[in-house]
Parts: sequence; structure tokens; C-alpha cells
Amino acid sequence: MAERKPCQGLNSKCFLVTYLVIVVFLLILWFNRTDLLQEDLRVIPAELQAYIISPPRPISEEEAFLNNKQVLTINLFKDNWTLVYFSHANCLPSCLTGFNKLATFQSAYASKDVGTLLIDLDSDVHARGKLDQLLQYQNFNFPVLEAEEAVIEGLAITFIALYLKSDLGDGYYQIEQEHKLFLVDPKSRVYAVFDEQTPALTIDNSFAALRSFYAKTE
Repeated sequence: MAERKPCQGLNSKCFLVTYLVIVVFLLILWFNRTDLLQEDLRVIPAELQAYIISPPRPISEEEAFLNNKQVLTINLFKDNWTLVYFSHANCLPSCLTGFNKLATFQSAYASKDVGTLLIDLDSDVHARGKLDQLLQYQNFNFPVLEAEEAVIEGLAITFIALYLKSDLGDGYYQIEQEHKLFLVDPKSRVYAVFDEQTPALTIDNSFAALRSFYAKTE
């Protein structure tokens, strides 16, 4: 009989326990970051309250990339609106919905100041290029960020993009992920988040409203 893989599926007890541990850690981190505890004076419209992050979370070069050989800067987002999705090459079929939402947004809004970005959760050097191959096979065309583990972890903490990498032994591992989509504003801040239940049409409609609200409050 095949050995059951640990933390198999997002509904497994192991994953849920690990999820809670990560959440507690992030809450402690959150309350110790005084720059994120500033009062948000914006009056957020009711229709956007489910999505807007209050206050927006700055993507800090120091906390995400410090002491890493791979140099990345805030220019990663090029002062654009960017819809971001975290995933990996072995995510099918669960990530296909996320890919389709990203593609719908890309088709509707892609321009010189609006873009998409896929961040590869699998930092293993042997996995490099595989997510790109998967996207090509599935007929998607997204920019992909591949980076060292510490960089990916730093970004995941800032975005609060939870994932779990389980060691299965003999060099094998398994990655479990959430399927949230994050909107980064032109100031390189995590400005809004859409959970996996949010339809693509709602994301598109909300983005127009978010940009209008942003223009009035920034």
C-alpha cells in the first residue's frame, strides 16, 4: 500500500495546523512592525472593503531581499499596477483557475502601466524554468519571477501569501499553496487581495473602482 503523503491537500489536518502556526507568526510580525500600524484615514467604499488592504503593505527591499546574492529592487513592479499570483510548476489542476483569472485580467487591462507577475514558490535550482514550460504548455504568457528561497520567503511574508513545502524524503517534496491574487499599486505596495472564491469578472470590475479610489486618495 502506498505511503500517505504528509500534508496532502489544503484540507489535511497537518496543513491546517501548519497554517495556524504561520498565521500566529505573521500576526506577531505584524504587530511588531510599527510602520504598518499607522492609522488609515481613508474612507473605504463598502464595495471595496472586502479587497482593499488597510493600510497598504509596502514591499520593502530591506526585509525581502537583504543579504541575498540575487539583487532585486522595488523596480520589480516598474511603478505599475501589477496583479500577482504565487504558484509553482506542479500546481495543476488546482492553480488553473488562478491562471485563468490572471489571463483574463491581462487581456482586459495589460498596458504600459498595468501588468501581471507570477512568483514561483519553488526555489529549487532544479525547478528553474519548469513553471515557464507549464505556462507555455497551457497557452499562458505571464512574466515569472524565480529567486532564491530567502527572497521568495521574504515576498511571501510581505504579501501574506501562505504556502507549505513538505519534505517527502529522498529529495522529493510537495508544495501546497493558497490561490489568492494580490494587487500591487504604483508605489510598490500590496494594495488589495482577492481570495480564490472571487470571480474573474469581479476582479476586473473591482480594479476599475480601485484605480478610481486610488486616484482620489493618493
